[in-house]
Amino acid sequence: MKYLFLIPFFLCSSAVTAQNVQVTSTGSSAENNAQTFTFDRSNLQVRGNNLAVSGPAGQINIPNVNSFEISGEGKFLGAILIENDLRAWLFDGLGKKVQDVKLDYFDPFDETLKIKVYNDGRFTTRDNVANFSFFDSNGSLKYNVSNSSGSPDGEVASGIATDPTGNTILLYNPRINYGNEEGSRARILKGEGDFKKLHTSRERTIKYAKVSSRGSYVTVITERAGTDDEVIITDRHGNEIEKLSTDMELRGATLTEDARYLTLYSSGRAQVHRLKDGEVLGSTSFTSTVAYASYIPEGQQIVALCGTLDNNRQIQNPEIHAIHLGERSIARTEVAFPLSFLDHNRLDISHAGNNQFRITGLNRELHIQTQF
Repeated sequence: MKYLFLIPFFLCSSAVTAQNVQVTSTGSSAENNAQTFTFDRSNLQVRGNNLAVSGPAGQINIPNVNSFEISGEGKFLGAILIENDLRAWLFDGLGKKVQDVKLDYFDPFDETLKIKVYNDGRFTTRDNVANFSFFDSNGSLKYNVSNSSGSPDGEVASGIATDPTGNTILLYNPRINYGNEEGSRARILKGEGDFKKLHTSRERTIKYAKVSSRGSYVTVITERAGTDDEVIITDRHGNEIEKLSTDMELRGATLTEDARYLTLYSSGRAQVHRLKDGEVLGSTSFTSTVAYASYIPEGQQIVALCGTLDNNRQIQNPEIHAIHLGERSIARTEVAFPLSFLDHNRLDISHAGNNQFRITGLNRELHIQTQF
């Protein structure tokens, strides 16, 4: 196992000039408020547990929603709701309801209900803490899988992480009670009843899990009180690529699609690690809270979305920070419009040209222009 220690050679401070970073909202989401999210050609309004979908197909209200999700590439919206009985609704990018599935044998008052939606209209539901049901694009049930650990001391609700297509599916138990200890487990689902073990521990819990956008890699972060956080990276088959430890109290990690660079970030720091030789390329501290950060090798820059997250998933006092590792320079600017997100795992920062970057997964798509 490799151990990483922060090497701070950047510090964001009030001396940084804002003109080095320009932020604009682009596309059909450019005027969205903090409660409005765009998927394909439609908009979703979120008001507590009530939703409203508007698009070329018209407008429809969705009350009493237990769980909802926009698919990874924004092609579908799925929701679990109570309408006389418990149902799963699916909307396409025109705002048209294309699936209405009665969820038989589900408890409508189950607080662990969840829906996961894929780019082709397939979807997965979770109920009863650890039971997952997989539906095809026609709304037909294909199979059920239990992810229960079987511990007599209990466990919290199982998590699911996937790529947008649903080809790589990670089921994990974030916390399993073993007497006075807390452990965890993560497995890649290969098919009905077919699992590949990725991680198991009787003394460490899972705080973060993510599948890369193309489904090629899986990142899991584990923790235990009084010890360093550990990061595990595997391929889609569960083969371990890297395992490292860091003294940072991590909030998340981003992996480039070729698995060459890993960005680790806590609430106030970010660090870039080159996996092939273990070299730390750079690290930085922030004066505001980091919501998401990623290293873009094409521009040699760490781009970070900062701000305080409230209970409504809105980012208060949002800022964009850019750190050029080659130039050893920092720039940042405040964002003058509201930002929010539905699912942290849908956030993404990508290269969009020379010193240009795109942030997706928010209520507004952002275009970032930097100059060093």
